[in-house]
Amino acid sequence: MPQRLILVIVLIAIALQMSLGASGAPAAVKQAPLDFGVVYSIPGDTATGDEIVRDLQTIKDRGFDHVNLSSWIWTLPTVGSPLRRRVEIILNWCDSHQLGVWLLQNVQYGSAEGGDFERSVTDSVEYVRPFVVDWVATLKGRSCVRGVILGNEVSPITPPDLQQTPRYRQAFVAWLQAQYPAIADLNKNWNTHFETFDDVVAPAEGAPGWTDYHRFAQTQFGSFYRRIFDELIKPELGASLGYGSKTSADPFLYRRYPGATMLCYDDLVAYYPIWIEKALSDCDARPAFNSEIHLYNDHYHYYPSIELTRYRYYMDALSNATANSSFSWGAWKSPEIAAIDKATPATLAEIRRLRPFLSALAASQRRSRIAVVVSEPVFQASSANLAERPLLPVIGEKQNASGVGALSGGAPLEDAYSAMAATDAPWRFVMDADLAREAKQLDTVIVPGFDRYPLTTVQAIAALPKRIRVEWAGAWPTSDEYGHPLPATALASLRTRCHPSIDIYQAAKRLADPKLATGVSVVVDVPYGWWSPRRGGYQFPVKYPRVEIRRAQQNPARDIVALINNTHGPILFSLDALTHGNRRMKVRDAATGAALALEKRLPLKPFDVRILLIARDSDRSSTSKHAK
Repeated sequence: MPQRLILVIVLIAIALQMSLGASGAPAAVKQAPLDFGVVYSIPGDTATGDEIVRDLQTIKDRGFDHVNLSSWIWTLPTVGSPLRRRVEIILNWCDSHQLGVWLLQNVQYGSAEGGDFERSVTDSVEYVRPFVVDWVATLKGRSCVRGVILGNEVSPITPPDLQQTPRYRQAFVAWLQAQYPAIADLNKNWNTHFETFDDVVAPAEGAPGWTDYHRFAQTQFGSFYRRIFDELIKPELGASLGYGSKTSADPFLYRRYPGATMLCYDDLVAYYPIWIEKALSDCDARPAFNSEIHLYNDHYHYYPSIELTRYRYYMDALSNATANSSFSWGAWKSPEIAAIDKATPATLAEIRRLRPFLSALAASQRRSRIAVVVSEPVFQASSANLAERPLLPVIGEKQNASGVGALSGGAPLEDAYSAMAATDAPWRFVMDADLAREAKQLDTVIVPGFDRYPLTTVQAIAALPKRIRVEWAGAWPTSDEYGHPLPATALASLRTRCHPSIDIYQAAKRLADPKLATGVSVVVDVPYGWWSPRRGGYQFPVKYPRVEIRRAQQNPARDIVALINNTHGPILFSLDALTHGNRRMKVRDAATGAALALEKRLPLKPFDVRILLIARDSDRSSTSKHAK
């Protein structure tokens, strides 16, 4: 294909991206909250219809709302094929029994499995058409279909050698030309000396130019899948279903992926730090789908337990996740895993009963007038820090003398979560690009200290209305995302506008209720499981409040409180911390309805989550007056 035609195609795609606005995420898809599912690999050739129906009935009986059908580009339900017949058995039963169906079609960006770099740039629709049209035809008109996820654990990777991928390189150059009026402007940001845009080569990771290369890679990733959805799938299945790709929980990646109607991510062996899930959901109004939550499996033994499974399901709900799917059906037979599987239906039923309270708690976070700013360099640094954690050979929590976890430094957003979650105050993350739009809804903005901040972010913070208290928590920035010094005038405006704090913990402490019992929410390092190709399975430390309190006011007379033990150990919790020592208040367990005695300490199991209802004095007084 001529380079001029490639340039035209890419510039059109860029124009479509820009027309959405810098911070304009698509409107949220209406989807029932707390929708639980299971990954159900399509049964093999020897499976009978009766066996498939038994599987589906058991899945539904255990409390799951949907199944995820996992497919690769070579597993296509062509007309008359045995696979088509098995899929139709599944769809017929699910249509009749109100069990939802998601298709996980593994069109793998950046690979020969439907995501070749060169073809994805110019003809992604025709390239991918053979891998999706049979599935679309099979799913069309089915009431059970909830949506389509394209790509299994995919990410916006880049070609190993741009010289071997001339179309991708030309697309990158076209994108750069749309960002920079002249090559001199690019050279200034990149610290390079290219004479023309045609001379540009791929920057090394960590070089100033990597910022642009990474942003383009994310934009190209989103454009590739968007075209497939918009041109091949949505016209046939409808635009109101859920569409996305199972990728990382990165709000900046999804901001560059406007074709997705769901924020689909893979929970990485059920140990995604909660701050990542919260950042994704807080910064984007689209429903979030934890599309492969590895809670228990015969093949993945990353410290599974009944308690941790319950914790992760609850934390998904409290972090505004809309749906999740457990991995995977048919692999829950070993004694330890079978015990977890047996206990899970009761957990799902309990969460459904508590849906109004959990929804109120999640909404309270999203409506909060207190926000922590998320910028791209800070998010990347916080995420990358996970891969460098020390290995922990034993389970146990470590706390240093200051009460702040000592092991997991270098992750500003993790620090922000651990500090803010210890305040007993609703709060949320806000993306820097959305500050101007969100200003009317905010009273307090906290900015995690970090050495690099984009100039646009610094300017947006300095321009916030004076009525908003802005706390700069930690060291002042010195450079922009390219590593160049920030203008002195911009830094002076920032310092003038912000109230400085030593760190995020000091800033958060100013927001905490002074009546909150001392030591209730001490921050500790909690060992969590992880897996990487280089290191295998291991544990690493993540900062959490030992006991986390989330609160929402249901009505003037009653508070809803989520009491969360984030650790591996049991805790005895004094309810005085919730009632501020007022012994006239009533506390009730929302799940059981049981009244809790204020004079007794409440036992919390490892990774326990309890939803409590607290009646205020006004409720008690009005009741007493009415009785008289």
